Amino acid sequence: MTNFHYSDLKSINTIIWEHLVNGTVKKKSPLNSPAFATFSKESLRLRTMVLRKVDKENKTFTFYTDSRSNKIIDIKNRNEVSVHFYDNQKKIQLICKGKCFIENNNANTKMIWKSMKSYSKINYMSKYKPGTIISEKRKNSLLDESKSYINFSLINVIIDSIEWLKLSRNGNKRAKFFYKKKSFVAKWLVP
Repeated sequence: MTNFHYSDLKSINTIIWEHLVNGTVKKKSPLNSPAFATFSKESLRLRTMVLRKVDKENKTFTFYTDSRSNKIIDIKNRNEVSVHFYDNQKKIQLICKGKCFIENNNANTKMIWKSMKSYSKINYMSKYKPGTIISEKRKNSLLDESKSYINFSLINVIIDSIEWLKLSRNGNKRAKFFYKKKSFVAKWLVP
């Protein structure tokens, strides 16, 4: 982003979404692996996830996960999540909030599963659910690929808002974008 764009909320919004899309294409992008937060009954749970798809028209993010993971339980109990991005080079932080819906065992997940490399499928082939304690001596047993497909799920996040912060020696800038269908409202905030 150049300084010219920092004074125009519409331009900032466009650049935010272009930068997010680049995060799915460029693996070295700082927006490729954000922090993903869910609410459990006990606390806030935070983990790093790979951003797989961004639909800037419909304002959605897609992540892959194991359907047996705790984050799926959290989302089923409360579908509100936060996704945090930070670009250290550009000194830009994005806090994205939205509501999730999970896809499992449908045409979309089957198409993605078929296109995945074998080494990626291994992540869903464990006999045990993610986070299960295993002894060093006991190996993590793997399921057959055809049986493990059912463990593969998509988490789709419909973004309600993005809070943007640009850190600068010339003065920080901050704004919040609220999304509804294909439109948005933006407000400047005190940094």
